[in-house]
Amino acid sequence: MADRDPLQFFLDKSNPNAWKAVIRLSRAVGDDARAAGLSEQLIELVNLRV
Repeated sequence: MADRDPLQFFLDKSNPNAWKAVIRLSRAVGDDARAAGLSEQLIELVNLRV
């Protein structure tokens, strides 16, 4: 097994409450972006970049 990078971790496993908050924020921002008329493609692009 390869050595694991000590700076790499999985937020959903290490802090589930923080991960749930990130998901809620992402959904709220997505809803607002749709309400503002942004396309699904642009919203997905922003999600990938952030």
